[in-house]
Amino acid sequence: SRGAYLKAKLDGIATRHPCVGHVGGHGLFYAVDIVGADGQPVVAADRWTGFTGDLSGNPNNIIGAEMARRGIFMGGFVPNTIKVGPPFTITEQEIDTAMAAFDEALDVADALYCK
Repeated sequence: SRGAYLKAKLDGIATRHPCVGHVGGHGLFYAVDIVGADGQPVVAADRWTGFTGDLSGNPNNIIGAEMARRGIFMGGFVPNTIKVGPPFTITEQEIDTAMAAFDEALDVADALYCK
């Protein structure tokens, strides 16, 4: 299934990037949690954040901007979490394209958070 294909791609990406703390989900909807070198959330408040001030430095926004530069819309609302929820009509080739961009965006996150 495309869901299993996407999960396999995400699991492979997680093994290559120390900034990926956890991949959870099912089918065609996953959440990828971003952590620092210590394995803790980059933004400590995370799910309890007030979403105020300059949010451009949050992992979700940095990775979202990197994805947009690569022509892929992917990000998240919670500071340390990237939502992966493609349309049900996505093809394996489109998953490959998105995951290649995600892999590159996570290189940036690794450099920022897991030095």
